Amino acid sequence: MVASIPDPAFEQTHFTLDNLIQIVAIGETRAADDIDITLLSLECYHDGFAALVLAESSAAAPVVSTAWPPEPPRLLRSTLVVTDVRTDTGQRYTCRPRAGHGGGRPDGRIEVRSVFACAPALDGHARSLTLTVEQVEHVSYTLDGAAAWNESQVLGGPWSLTFNLP
Repeated sequence: MVASIPDPAFEQTHFTLDNLIQIVAIGETRAADDIDITLLSLECYHDGFAALVLAESSAAAPVVSTAWPPEPPRLLRSTLVVTDVRTDTGQRYTCRPRAGHGGGRPDGRIEVRSVFACAPALDGHARSLTLTVEQVEHVSYTLDGAAAWNESQVLGGPWSLTFNLP
């Protein structure tokens, strides 16, 4: 389960342009089964940070079925479940999903971008950040459009992925 930031309004109160300290480019990729997970950047605020993560299929998507309704590739309708965020200095962070979107690329690969809100502020002495991706969950939809999930729809995990900080 994703640990929530204690104050429901934390993000709107603390993750504002006035509180933005810097944006740190990371751009490192780690392989997790057949998914490449890249920590693109960190938005650093006074009281927390936002991690922008890109998940991509390692290979081109399979040929789309002729079934109706059409079934998009599984990664496209999936979400990363991050359960632990910590630095090499031992600092642990609460984390929750903030936003996400995805789609297909011209080369046939599928990508999903996710943003995670983390608190407290990033430790300035840290040299690495480890994200534990518990699993990638594939979300299905019923005929009436309601989201549905079951254990057979877990694409993989858990993975402990460490990224270098500048």
